[in-house]
Amino acid sequence: MADSTERQPRVVLIQFPGSNCEWESQWAAEAAGISCDIFRWNRNPAALAEYDGYIIGGGFSYGRAYPRP
Repeated sequence: MADSTERQPRVVLIQFPGSNCEWESQWAAEAAGISCDIFRWNRNPAALAEYDGYIIGGGFSYGRAYPRP
């Protein structure tokens, strides 16, 4: 059993243009006992020093999952 004074890890999920599933990934991290904030890609990167780690979600780079004709 974990010590009740143990600090919960804090991570950010970096949200890039064209990425998706941020909210599902955040939910999964929090379900695992990890505090997770959404962090937009154009924020000041110095703010990342406040966190224990980061998640880079998946997605499509400004497009669909299949080639366009």
